[in-house]
Amino acid sequence: MTVAANEADEAAARDAARHALREACPAPLRRAALGAVLASLRFSVKAREDTRFCRSQLYGVSREVMRGLARRLVEAGLLDRAEDVVHLQTEEVLGAFDGTLPDTDLRALVRRRAARFAESAAAADPPAYFTVPGGLPVSVAQASRHDTAAAGGPDADGVLRGIASSSGTARGRALVVRDTDVPPEACVGRILVAKETDPGWLALMMAAKGIVVERGSLVSHTAISGRLLGVPTVVAVREAMTAIEDGAWIELDGTAGTVRLLPGDGTAAGEDGSCA
Repeated sequence: MTVAANEADEAAARDAARHALREACPAPLRRAALGAVLASLRFSVKAREDTRFCRSQLYGVSREVMRGLARRLVEAGLLDRAEDVVHLQTEEVLGAFDGTLPDTDLRALVRRRAARFAESAAAADPPAYFTVPGGLPVSVAQASRHDTAAAGGPDADGVLRGIASSSGTARGRALVVRDTDVPPEACVGRILVAKETDPGWLALMMAAKGIVVERGSLVSHTAISGRLLGVPTVVAVREAMTAIEDGAWIELDGTAGTVRLLPGDGTAAGEDGSCA
């Protein structure tokens, strides 16, 4: 995938659309009016997508700033490891420097939150969709959580369904990834399967030929990044990480929002697991 190839694909699609428009709308004035409306719409959509992508980039920059401050806290003897900053709030990190932190024992605070995080990690994940009563503290509202039933797993034809997020199709072997410790080189030619993504996953997403995640929406990080990268993407595929085994052959349709499980030998995927 190169910039030149993307631009060539866009030019071909644009020429085909103009040809179809001339046949459907032969009147020049009507075509001109429609072109003006589409140009305005195209600009607005691009501005929306770019803004959300920049927000994701800003998140990554902010994380690097926090890591830099954490290293200084370690040098000052207030933290044992820079990685412990993930258990602190922004106000607490900044407060340690400007003197507004009421509790200066950051180590004790980290230990308490790390223990709570371990308990939460050991518990089962909540469903993708649920409701809670409004106007109550979160801890109280969660006790009355109502889970929304939703179908999950493949259907009788071996097809998983989700939200179509970035058009195109891809066929190849799945790479089930649970964290970003995987080198980007391992994603080349593979379809990335994950629970969800954040800006720290961009290197893996750029290398993959397709993306499937269990969580997300049309405006989630995964969906927006998939569209900007031109990678076929389907989000909100329930039980994707359970139903799709690492290395399994799958066919991803980012236009229809489906993921098809293929025979184990990949014969239905073609010899090279091509991507369209």
